[in-house]
Amino acid sequence: MTTANPAPLTRVVVNNHLVTVTAKDVLGNPGGQGTVYKAMVMPPDHVGTSATTYRVRVPQGRTAGKFKALKIYHVPPGNRMQKKLPELVRVLTGLPGEYADECVSPEDLAYDPADETVVVGFAMRLLESGFNVWEALFNRKFREASDVTTRDVLDLSIRLAKLLDVLHQAPTPVRIGDLNPRNELYKTLRGLMLALIDMDSVQIGNFPCEVATERFLNPRLFGQDLSSRPLFTDEDDFYSFWALLVNAVLLAHPYGGSYRAIPKIPGRATARVWLLDKRVVFPVNAYPPTLLTDELLHVLEEVFAKGHVVRPEVGMLEAYRDSLLGCPTCGLWYPAHLKECPGCQAINQAVRRLGAALKEIMATELLTVGGPILFYRVIGTTIYAISRERGQAVLYIKESLATARRITLFQAEKETRYEVFDHYLAVCKDSYAELAEIAIYDISGSSPVFVTKTATENFAGHRALFRGSRDYLYRAYGGVIYRGSIQFGNVLVESAVGQATPHQTWFDADATSATACGFSRIFRQYFWFLIRDRGQDTLNLTELDDGESLLDQCVRFSQSSLLIMRRTEIRGVENMRLDVVARATAKVTSSRRVKLSDSPHLENLHAASYGRGIVLVPTDDDGIVAEDVATGSQRIFAEAKPFVDAGSVINLFEDGILVRFGPKAIKLVLGQKNP
Repeated sequence: MTTANPAPLTRVVVNNHLVTVTAKDVLGNPGGQGTVYKAMVMPPDHVGTSATTYRVRVPQGRTAGKFKALKIYHVPPGNRMQKKLPELVRVLTGLPGEYADECVSPEDLAYDPADETVVVGFAMRLLESGFNVWEALFNRKFREASDVTTRDVLDLSIRLAKLLDVLHQAPTPVRIGDLNPRNELYKTLRGLMLALIDMDSVQIGNFPCEVATERFLNPRLFGQDLSSRPLFTDEDDFYSFWALLVNAVLLAHPYGGSYRAIPKIPGRATARVWLLDKRVVFPVNAYPPTLLTDELLHVLEEVFAKGHVVRPEVGMLEAYRDSLLGCPTCGLWYPAHLKECPGCQAINQAVRRLGAALKEIMATELLTVGGPILFYRVIGTTIYAISRERGQAVLYIKESLATARRITLFQAEKETRYEVFDHYLAVCKDSYAELAEIAIYDISGSSPVFVTKTATENFAGHRALFRGSRDYLYRAYGGVIYRGSIQFGNVLVESAVGQATPHQTWFDADATSATACGFSRIFRQYFWFLIRDRGQDTLNLTELDDGESLLDQCVRFSQSSLLIMRRTEIRGVENMRLDVVARATAKVTSSRRVKLSDSPHLENLHAASYGRGIVLVPTDDDGIVAEDVATGSQRIFAEAKPFVDAGSVINLFEDGILVRFGPKAIKLVLGQKNP
């Protein structure tokens, strides 16, 4: 629970009207500087010199207003920002229509009602549902499940290149500066769209961009005081653009891969030892470099190997996009001049590696699906996987020693979410709706049979909140967390097991028991809870520091304890917080925070497994790393290297570990060789 933050400002004046926000209006994760709310903002009704003179309360039900995103700073900004925000409004609202739509920037200033000369925030366009952070494009599992192709990545990148040109050529030039994969959003549902957020941090005129993300910052600016004066040039934005493009096209950072002489990305960027340097071991989980055309490869070598940053040529990017063909077998889009699909070649090489490795340690292939995986869940000794095959969603169920069952479901649609519980499948097609419908099907037979429907809320404007376990379906509605099961053949019978803050609650459920864990958020405070058979307990997790924001979280359950992993950011530095909670007492037994730059194997927290105080994490270079959560001591299982990469998912399973590697689920017994 976080309690150190001061009480938030919930009443501001916008366009001479008093606007009030509440805890349930929070959108996304509160940042280090401010919190964003969904709020009704009225247009100005009068022309006057003072907000005090014409301030009125917004009537309930009035339709003349418009819902907008309202950012309110945690602390009133200093004199520099007081002057910068009006300039941002003036310049960015004057952009051509389509480019203004792609900049979620200040449109109306928000003032402190107690002193209406002080700017405390601003209103901006409220994004429609369905947007994801650009960082999601770096994840193979997410890309395959969401059916986001290389061609989509190029379309979005072309839009970004055009937008950068417009911003750089504005009457008062604008440089993004901190162009990173968390302040650039996209959506593919019902058409491609691009949106840049955090536009109050950009460099405009004499106002500097004061912060930057080191992984996507031009190395020439390393170590500089970015707040001292405007330091960013057009080329610095171009550098970030190319870094984002490489990461999305190849699924690897331009200074990624393994090079033990210089292990960290900033050092490699300074030395210009880039991803395709002969000394670097290319990441197993990345898309093959043959995906690049010679022309694009030449540009990237200039930028990352020689330090010659060039402006993105839209014509070249369009030509590359237009050359791509979709592989009907693996789904990868690749340049038409190649005789074979590089994705299929990589899969075939992986299969040969696995075939040889299966002979070396105790390894058993349990399941292979026929396409990209849309959903994967392990409950006890049963594996559930849904793959996309020829446009259809196909469910595989592998129970212990039995042969896998294959059930064709229905057309595979983008952004559909699935969960399983008992012998039922829960399907949510519009997972970004404020109240999302869940259809429940019986999957005990050879085809799905519709049973009933229910609904759940989303979390902070993101995806629908529901979770399945061996026996139960969990959902949130109207301030209550429900746990239910199907009874009498077609009735979802539920009980209230916890309290929730509408649209501000997140949780996960243990696969094999009646236990769930999560948090309810009230403004910037996170109230963590543990749900067990007998009720809901409060968890006293280590508090976040002032200015520290939560980026992502996951919970991993074991028989006697659970591990809560929180990825956070403070002043441009990302950390991982690891807290162990005893099931029996709901007490925190250990707590540790580490810098992700020092422990990069923890970055993909959703790939990890946990048991007996040990977190197991798949890596590209070292196989599986087993780390003692309390002490940080490690053991490396190098024999697992042929079976895992940083994008794998692992689960403790029977007497070993179950690894999801591409379309396969393989059981490993580490520390032993096959006879």
